[in-house]
Amino acid sequence: MIRSFVALNSDATINNIVTETFPTGMGSTGGTCGSAESALRLLGRAWAGAVVEAMLGGAERFSDIRRAIPGITDAVLTARLRELCERDFAVRDVEAGPPTVVTYRLTDAGRDIGPVLEALTVFAGRHATLLAR
Repeated sequence: MIRSFVALNSDATINNIVTETFPTGMGSTGGTCGSAESALRLLGRAWAGAVVEAMLGGAERFSDIRRAIPGITDAVLTARLRELCERDFAVRDVEAGPPTVVTYRLTDAGRDIGPVLEALTVFAGRHATLLAR
């Protein structure tokens, strides 16, 4: 399941979707759908969907999350985890050691991203030709 979203996420097309405003008349904010754009801006960041998918799959430690996402760098994983924590989609827990153990877990809001990622993956599969333009 991660593979599908990573392929979508690594395609420059998703960045176009995230940064463009919606046509006039969509949403309730007079031409743009601010909430949807905010969500897509977060999920459209490189590897963000894959990080959430890994955490939904049970990965909690940095090394487990990294192992679940082949190709992600430590720097990018660190940045995505920090962003998710700053926005309260995830929580960083530190257990004093020795050894010190750091784990990450999704909040209720973070777990709510799961169906969104699934819907985006289905959408991308159905409209791959259009998204490749």
